[in-house]
Amino acid sequence: MAINKEEIKKYIVSILTGINDANAQQKLQGIVKYLSENYSQLDLETKKYVDNSFDEIYAQMHDFVNRLPESPQKKEFLRGLDKYKGKYVNIEPVIDALGKPITLASPTLGKHRKVFSKIAQSIIDLLYETTKNTMRGKIETVCLVLLYNCVDELITSFHLTQHGYVIQAYAHIRTVFEALDKIELFIKEPKWIDVWAGNDQREILNKLSPSQIRIKLGKPKYDPLYSLLSEIGIHTGFKNFQARTSKSIELSDKGNPKATVWFGGCPKELHIHAAMLFGVYAALLTFLEIHKVYSHYLDQADFDYLLISCINETKPFIEENMDDFVKGFGLKREEVEKIFKDSGF
Repeated sequence: MAINKEEIKKYIVSILTGINDANAQQKLQGIVKYLSENYSQLDLETKKYVDNSFDEIYAQMHDFVNRLPESPQKKEFLRGLDKYKGKYVNIEPVIDALGKPITLASPTLGKHRKVFSKIAQSIIDLLYETTKNTMRGKIETVCLVLLYNCVDELITSFHLTQHGYVIQAYAHIRTVFEALDKIELFIKEPKWIDVWAGNDQREILNKLSPSQIRIKLGKPKYDPLYSLLSEIGIHTGFKNFQARTSKSIELSDKGNPKATVWFGGCPKELHIHAAMLFGVYAALLTFLEIHKVYSHYLDQADFDYLLISCINETKPFIEENMDDFVKGFGLKREEVEKIFKDSGF
């Protein structure tokens, strides 16, 4: 049965009757709770009344609470009021977010899932075929474990990207790049496995840092994509700051400039698309690396079939998102395309 406006007014009056410092919090919380829980049962006119009058109710409650003596309970109640105005965040939904279906509105997320799933399954297919064999020595064993680590990092970055935690996704994608470079180095110069597995942390940091590994592989010490991932995802550089903030054109009530700081994810389309591209690129590199290490265990025709399927699924997605990515980060398209081409795509 629908609740009409007169019933709401009578309810509020009955609750506010006899309000005092001792019972104010309980009574005011009761009104807010009642309106929230019964909103769906209000008739149309009453909903409009509640919507239009809530600001006034909120202001009255806020004014009343502000006149109460300072206490932790007062602060808690003010935060509760601000929650209903959208000014205060309840942490529980934020904690639950990664365990629930995605809520971001980006239409690209569905395409991203399809592309990533195709590559990830192909990676698992190659690893499945590889592990039918006995690994030959520590090189193949170490590389296999590092590749499975890449799988976990890729899946983690995928879920983070889908839920808008793109800055954290960058950090996991960067770990994939580092692992793949280590695999390349261990295949080229197996002696570095002993250093990597040793106890001399200073030697490991000095000789097997990401930049030192790239030098040993004959790659440029500076990698623009890796550096971008580092600054945004790991090193909390200024680009990290820019990724999670936005300046408002409106001034605050005090006339000061306003800015939005995001936590619980970053909704900026530029970074969502960038994390998608980085993740897909890292997944493709992982797929190719498996063949480099274990080609002698794999059927070439099967690999070629999986590779062509991945490229056919991935190429349109990359081309669709490339322009916004390079423009948004001030990169040159030809340089990024060269990186992809040099990787084997």
